[in-house]
Amino acid sequence: MSGAALVFGDKELIKQLEKLEEKAGKKILNKAVGKAVRPIIQTARAKVRPISKTVAKSLGIKRVRYNKGAVQVALVAIRTAANVASTKTVTNPITGATSTRKHIPYHTAHLIEGGTRPHQTHLPGRKVTVQHPGTPAQPFLKPALEQNRQKAMATYAQVVREEIRKHGTT
Repeated sequence: MSGAALVFGDKELIKQLEKLEEKAGKKILNKAVGKAVRPIIQTARAKVRPISKTVAKSLGIKRVRYNKGAVQVALVAIRTAANVASTKTVTNPITGATSTRKHIPYHTAHLIEGGTRPHQTHLPGRKVTVQHPGTPAQPFLKPALEQNRQKAMATYAQVVREEIRKHGTT
């Protein structure tokens, strides 16, 4: 495999990956990263679902490639696509007027993960300032990563080994 692939740990795996053609090696790494990150996403979804179903639905893998694809990084991220946003219709109990709000998960996920400090906020459409008490942090991504770190690393190595064997390099 021409170019550098940063795989830490197993020296035999690294040697075998280097023997493969560049395209096959990238495909193997892509598949391994996807399978390794899957348990982290599942755990994070389970942790955040009681708080926000929309944020849970929006969690996904974002693959970033550096050095012409030789270095691949998988990010567990909140997708920004419109298909994960939800709309909520609210009726004012006094006037009976209805309004529709769109909840876009990437606007709120970091607030759930890290919480917020007490702060002043303005009510929409009014010139009134209110004191918001803040919200406690309810981390879901970091605990999911810590809980599944070893499993992800083992899955990654296992998938790379299996794929190398399939491609005939032993």
